[in-house]
Parts: sequence; C-alpha cells; structure tokens
Amino acid sequence: IGMPGLGKTTLARKTYNDPFIVYHFHIRAWITVSQVYEKSDLLLRILSSAQIPLTGETEELSDEILSSAQLPLKGETEELSDERCPCNRRVDKKLGEKLYKSLKGKKYLIVMDDIWNIGAWEDLKRSFPDDNNGSRIMFTNRLLDVVPLHAKPYYMRFLNEDESW
Repeated sequence: IGMPGLGKTTLARKTYNDPFIVYHFHIRAWITVSQVYEKSDLLLRILSSAQIPLTGETEELSDEILSSAQLPLKGETEELSDERCPCNRRVDKKLGEKLYKSLKGKKYLIVMDDIWNIGAWEDLKRSFPDDNNGSRIMFTNRLLDVVPLHAKPYYMRFLNEDESW
C-alpha cells in the first residue's frame, strides 16, 4: 500500500520473478486490474497468465465473449458489459470454476497489480481454493480500504537519502 511512484509494482514484480518464488509455486499469474473491470476479463487474464489452457466449454465461452463484444483476436481487451454480452453470468461462473479446478491442490501465487476496488477481489475470491497449502494472493494498491479483512498489508515508505542513491 502506498502512493503512486513508491515502487509497489516494482517490488511485487521483483518478488514474483525471484527464482525461489518461481520454484516454490506450482502456478503463478500476474494481472493488472484497472479502475473499471469486468469479471470475465479478469478471469481470462488470470487463466492466460497462469498458462491454464482453455478447453472445451471454457474455450467456447472465451470465443463467445470475444465475438459478442466484437473484439479483434489480437489479445486486446475492452470493457465487456452485461449489455454487450448477456452471457456474462454464465461465462463468469464457468471461467471461475475452471480457475478453481485448475488451482485446487496446487500452490499458487496470484498478483493483482494496481487494484482500485475491493469489489474486484469480492468478485474473484470464490475462484481461489483455500487448501491451506501456502498459496498466496498479492495486491498492490494505493488505498487501505481495498485491502481484504484477513490480509497483512505492507506499507511502502519513501526511501531515505542513504537508500535512494
């Protein structure tokens, strides 16, 4: 937690890419969460970042999202509102189940960078199994009110003169 420019994302990225972390977790995923988000988009980006393949019905749902939203298939994302895609609830449920089943029994690290709204976490938390096996979900954000109740926040501070060069 901290104001812009303190290095929250840099510290999280350094941790995420540390060889010990890479070895320690079976699955890792990194997504950036914008102020305006769609649950299905976040789920798809987590699945993609974690290199969890979409197969069968989830692949069809992904195609349905893209065609309903009229998105080019170049990895670009746009807002996928309920108006543009009435299938969102079904899609969200199926993608959430796919993520849950893929993570179940595995030690995972998910980084949600620049999360602005606790609602994003509330929308996604059921998709992450709690196997009590050391899996972790890390947020970077600017505001304390975005931190889940059971989280252990780390507050970034300014570097002193000796630490900063």
